[in-house]
Amino acid sequence: MDRSTGRITQIKLPDFDPTYSDVSWYRDYAAYCGLADDGDRVSAVVAQISVREPLYKKQLEKLAGEFPESICEAPLWQRQPARVTFTPLGGEKQTVEVNGRFADLTPDTPGEE
Repeated sequence: MDRSTGRITQIKLPDFDPTYSDVSWYRDYAAYCGLADDGDRVSAVVAQISVREPLYKKQLEKLAGEFPESICEAPLWQRQPARVTFTPLGGEKQTVEVNGRFADLTPDTPGEE
């Protein structure tokens, strides 16, 4: 929503599924667990409103069989420095640091070497 004009614009979020994804916002960044089109992969996604491609997208886990009610908890943002933590159900936490138009795993994230 443009605050000065009151105009509402629809946003396209890659791999977003309203049934399984919970979006967490920080400024103009959206973080959520996305579900691939084929429905068997869950990815951590960080997208920026004005950018077409996601800043960060990494597969968290592969799903087999029936989907759970939720594929991960809503991501949690920290402000200084800007970083977001993803907690998939049954998986390891991943923390992603966001710098402008770039995002990458933080070095202290367990499981990433």
